[in-house]
Amino acid sequence: MHFRFPIVIIDEDFRSENSSGLGIRALAQAIEKEGMEVLGVTSYGDLSSFAQQQSRVSAFILSIDDEEFTTAEEGVEAAALHSLRAFIEEIRFRNAEIPIYLYGETRTSGHIPNDILRELHGFIHMFEDTPEFVARHIIREARAYMESLAPPFFRALTGYAADGSYSWHCPGHSGGVAFLKSPVGQMFHQFFGENLLRADVCNAVEELGQLLDHTGPVAASERNAARIFHADHLFFVTNGTSTSNKMVWHSTVAPGDVVVVDRNCHKSILHAIIMTGALPVFLTPTRNHYGIIGPIPWPSSTLTTSRARSRSIRSRGIWPARSSRGFSPSPSRPTTACSTTSMPSNNCLTATSTPCISTKPGCRTPASTTSIAACTPSAPTASAPRKPWCSLPNRRTSCLRV
Repeated sequence: MHFRFPIVIIDEDFRSENSSGLGIRALAQAIEKEGMEVLGVTSYGDLSSFAQQQSRVSAFILSIDDEEFTTAEEGVEAAALHSLRAFIEEIRFRNAEIPIYLYGETRTSGHIPNDILRELHGFIHMFEDTPEFVARHIIREARAYMESLAPPFFRALTGYAADGSYSWHCPGHSGGVAFLKSPVGQMFHQFFGENLLRADVCNAVEELGQLLDHTGPVAASERNAARIFHADHLFFVTNGTSTSNKMVWHSTVAPGDVVVVDRNCHKSILHAIIMTGALPVFLTPTRNHYGIIGPIPWPSSTLTTSRARSRSIRSRGIWPARSSRGFSPSPSRPTTACSTTSMPSNNCLTATSTPCISTKPGCRTPASTTSIAACTPSAPTASAPRKPWCSLPNRRTSCLRV
């Protein structure tokens, strides 16, 4: 696919009839004959705004004449050199890879400071080579720069969309063909365009790799993203950030872990707390006079407060009922029993006593049922003092020390 990234030439003589103007226009024409677009301007203009154009450009050619150095006073940097340095610094601040060439006479190169020369891809000596040869050299560097821009998956996707492959997989519009069969579909097709619909493919396209087994361009893109984010491994997720948050929690948080959480956290974090069985210590964020919630203040007492809350949670025995952790009986811990009461249809009160072993206060792991109380036709009596988190769900429960 052809992308429009012109080569920009900045030369105050670009429209002049002197030798410098004739030479730079001959180079521009040679570049255009090779199929590249050229944009010629006569001044840098506003440096900051012009330098922002680097995102739309494949290369810069900057021209400077030897005469511009002779007009400067001794010990004072020439105005042309000052503008040149400022422009290159502005470009390199935004883009370290885009090709930048300096065009001038051979003797001019001796006046260019080393700090500027280090930032260039080359110095084009005026009239030392044919315009056609210089044009091919510049185009080679510009195309190499363009090819380095696209990440692996996008490069493969544009190639797949451009090679004319028929679509026999989902989605059902088959590369946009289905939209061509009705007037409103034609409007839809014209609005979004051919490229978008041809590139709308599923995970079954072999040329693009697989998200499930991490092969092909998908794997290359994941490695590239890991390099950018300085990660050991990186995997793409198609279910959004909420699912990503839950995956991170499931891989790092175990049931019963105390976690410090912003009270204004995303709901996916609340879901993860419930799913993992973590014990949250919520930190209250700030709120301004408009009611807008802001960051959490960080006084010296914040960490102390969170630790105190953590110890309070553990000491009260607030612990998840279901846990995948294995607990071994500890002789130093008292044995507890869960007493569960339920109300059958005949208004009889049935009690079941289930001893359980725990290393934390409260009931956790039932061992065996030891007794069943007799049925009493009268109304239920008051239950024993309630303790938190018995491990039998959907019943009115209490914990008894035995």
